[in-house]
Amino acid sequence: LTQTTNKMAEFLDSPLFSNIPTNPSQMHVLQRHREILYDYSREFNRTRQTISSARAHADLLSGSSMISRNDTNSGMSVHDRLLNERDHIDGAHGIADSVLEQANLTREALDEQGRMLANARGRLGGVLGRFPAINNLVQKINTKKRRDQIVIAVVLGVCLTGATNRSNSPASKVIVVFETGTAADIVEAAAKRIEENGGTIWHRYTTTLTGFAATISDSILPSFTDDVHIQSIEADGPVSALFKPKN
Repeated sequence: LTQTTNKMAEFLDSPLFSNIPTNPSQMHVLQRHREILYDYSREFNRTRQTISSARAHADLLSGSSMISRNDTNSGMSVHDRLLNERDHIDGAHGIADSVLEQANLTREALDEQGRMLANARGRLGGVLGRFPAINNLVQKINTKKRRDQIVIAVVLGVCLTGATNRSNSPASKVIVVFETGTAADIVEAAAKRIEENGGTIWHRYTTTLTGFAATISDSILPSFTDDVHIQSIEADGPVSALFKPKN
């Protein structure tokens, strides 16, 4: 399976095949074979390591029991026991060699994967080079997004600046008195205009006179003096006319 996968990769990377447009299905099949090979190799190494460990464990147990029986029953000599120990050491060396072999196989598999990734990266760069329109489209999309963000930021800044200036404008606390018989909707429209410009209506007069006590921005206060329905505008406090009543 490893040889087949390598031959497939060499065939796709060959100079004869480089002039032919890349077929995504062929690349997908090759990648799938590589993934299956990697899974099988990992499972094989895991199984082989498990078997080796079990065999070494069995050898150690059998060697220990044999030494114990020989010591107690047959009276094995010191020379024979040393030979048995050497055999066990040789077995441990074999296990270590097997582990090192597995490590070498793992390193080779990692190197092969690195080469595969490098080839894939080269092919991806080739695809992007063949289709420059994709890069241009992405750049246009990013440029439009940045432009929209700048426009939104400018609009928000203008709105916040206008709101700050309106809230910081000087205001006067006055009593606005309307002519007798002024319709309620006219009084309500004047109050609404005050509130829309940052003012506040504190109290409404409906019994002895028609009007209200309010805080009005100085920027719109002169416009109320030209209203034919307003009789007078006085400061809220000690009686003193801020504007003379109209004749």
